Amino acid sequence: MIATAEMMTNAAKFQAVTIGGKTYKLRPLERGFYAEMASFILSRRKDPLELAVVAMKTLPAECHEMLWKAAIHEAATANVIAAEEVAAFEKSLDGLIWKVWKCLRVDHPELATFHDVQELIAKADNPTVDLLIDAVQVD
Repeated sequence: MIATAEMMTNAAKFQAVTIGGKTYKLRPLERGFYAEMASFILSRRKDPLELAVVAMKTLPAECHEMLWKAAIHEAATANVIAAEEVAAFEKSLDGLIWKVWKCLRVDHPELATFHDVQELIAKADNPTVDLLIDAVQVD
């Protein structure tokens, strides 16, 4: 799914949330955030060749060739992501955290990583989490 102008109009406006006594400014999602989201998803994938090398240490030698061929095939498509995978991620808890991170990180450099925002959201009360969910809705 590609974000349209109408979708972006409905997306988060500049909002503020307070968590743990600190107020955070949420910027609206920008056009092109789906491409950034896809890149983030791809960056979390493990290298199939590295996984095969580790697996080969515990498998019998007769399995190595088959495993290596499968790993090479998987590596050849490792940078391809289906729109359905991006859509599923967006609807997941990690997708929510990523979108909140995207909206916060420009104005809050202390929230430098996905994990930083994950910890921040864990400290938020339910009404604040609901506000964050509403703030980053695109559809």
